[in-house]
Amino acid sequence: MPDHVTICEMSPRDGMQSLNRDSRIPLELRVELIQILERAGFPYIEAASFVSPKVFPQFADSVELMSRLEPYDGQLAALVPNTKYYEQFKATPNLGTVAVFLSASDEYSRKNKRISLADDLADAKLIATAAKQNGHRIRAHLSGAFRDLTADNRETDPKQVAMVCRELIQAGYETVALADTDGRATPSDVRRILSHVVESGLDIAKIGLHLHDREGRAIENLAEAFRLGIRTFDGSVGGIGGNRAGADWVGNIATERLVEFCAQTGSFHGIHLNALEEAKALVTKMVKLAES
Repeated sequence: MPDHVTICEMSPRDGMQSLNRDSRIPLELRVELIQILERAGFPYIEAASFVSPKVFPQFADSVELMSRLEPYDGQLAALVPNTKYYEQFKATPNLGTVAVFLSASDEYSRKNKRISLADDLADAKLIATAAKQNGHRIRAHLSGAFRDLTADNRETDPKQVAMVCRELIQAGYETVALADTDGRATPSDVRRILSHVVESGLDIAKIGLHLHDREGRAIENLAEAFRLGIRTFDGSVGGIGGNRAGADWVGNIATERLVEFCAQTGSFHGIHLNALEEAKALVTKMVKLAES
């Protein structure tokens, strides 16, 4: 039997977080993108984010966005930073999965979210408890899982990564996506972290990968993670989204590249290619609008 790869689509959320910073992408186009991705058959679509509208005005209309959609057989997900915004999530229609994000180090957690990693983990567990009571599915992103995003960009401690993954999985998180947040990870970093995760006895099926592409290295990291047993990967149509790393913007790995990788390895992905091409054409239109 061929390997089954799960491709999780991030363009409506991670993609729009950067592309729509100036709120130039009309709501109608973002609704259309999600509908096309649904037709493509993505099992997981991260569609919105519930965060401070002062900090992220591009997500101020997340409730209206989700209200214009229909229920989806796959997972329609939204990102929340804490329990406060989970309350907004659970009151919004058509959402079935809540996604949280944490950091792999206490130092970066304090820099990124202004909260200790211990307190952030405690909050994630509260969200998990509430989500399960309300019938919501849960997944997590772990920032800086391979290289610590502090000033010296040191190697992330694999024991710390495994500890956070274990805490989240025990709390009920179905997937923990390890993020190469600034695209500096190398295949040796991927091997160092994932080997320790496996040796720690964690279920590799619950570990995913969220790659950002710097100088084309994402595909090398993808291949190494696949070799080590990872079968869940986040992608973004057209490679939009990502993270600012110093003066550079490092985009996500393009979903099209994930699909190509599956073809090269003979892996099954279940994505309808005609709809994926529609989504790529629409994203191209969005990029032009954002740059106008």
